[in-house]
Amino acid sequence: MVWTLLALRPGGFPRISVCGRELTGWYVLDLDAAIVTCTSRKEGAAGSFDHMPLGAWVANTRECVAMLLRPGNAPPNDVADR
Repeated sequence: MVWTLLALRPGGFPRISVCGRELTGWYVLDLDAAIVTCTSRKEGAAGSFDHMPLGAWVANTRECVAMLLRPGNAPPNDVADR
């Protein structure tokens, strides 16, 4: 559905620009690790728990295409969980 809507845009599919030049025919994936902190106010619960998900987004459309949920103590460059 998203790709159909993008194809119908007056400007067509949004392109990525690098140093003022368009990268036509390319899909750019942004890969990033982020810390998500959660807290609980339940009686007897630990103070907080964290997650360190790895995400992949298509830079052209900003849609999330993949997410790997990991524990909060996992470093961003850890290859053990891939």
